Amino acid sequence: ATNLSYVDTNFTITIETNAPAGQQIAAIDAFVDFDPVYLEVVDSDAVEPGIQVAPGTLLPMVTNNTVNNATGQIGFSAGKLSAWPSGSFLVATITFKSKAETPGTNVTPITISLAGSRQSLVAFDGNPVPGTHADASVDIDPGATIIGHLTLQGGSRPPSKRVVPLTVKMFNAGQYAGNTIMSGTPAMTYNPSTVDTGSNNVTFQIDGVVAGTYD
Repeated sequence: ATNLSYVDTNFTITIETNAPAGQQIAAIDAFVDFDPVYLEVVDSDAVEPGIQVAPGTLLPMVTNNTVNNATGQIGFSAGKLSAWPSGSFLVATITFKSKAETPGTNVTPITISLAGSRQSLVAFDGNPVPGTHADASVDIDPGATIIGHLTLQGGSRPPSKRVVPLTVKMFNAGQYAGNTIMSGTPAMTYNPSTVDTGSNNVTFQIDGVVAGTYD
């Protein structure tokens, strides 16, 4: 499947089984390749060193959870010794950050590796579970640019005092009524700084905004 993303925004891809009902699964090795020019994995565990994806819950014995953002490779292995899950279930969730726009109508692939030492495998009782796999791809757009103009209050000030940090919060349209928006959870938060344009006037710019309607 092809996902749509925007530069400097995050999105998730899930690794899931799709075995027939009743087919038990004891272990999974999943090796995923991506292009580090366009994507990087966001760490799911701030406590553990390195970068990890987020494991599912049905195969709790995680023996490999590694990410190399320089080479664009993910390795994830997990299993269970008894009371094995079966059928379709979540194995792991990968959060990607989009780094650069894919040119034209091109997409960047996210693929399951089936070769060499990075051969993905689903197994039960020491034997592979036969089946097929599905790769993914991402179309990364630059997003919208917002340019704001402000007039600073409080009298004249030197140019150095006109460069100030801002917090710009964007809420999903209609999610909050009236003043309740002030305590709501924004869909996106940006922290631009102002650029002095003279006479207490400043501008700010936000790039990569996901297209949509916001409050």
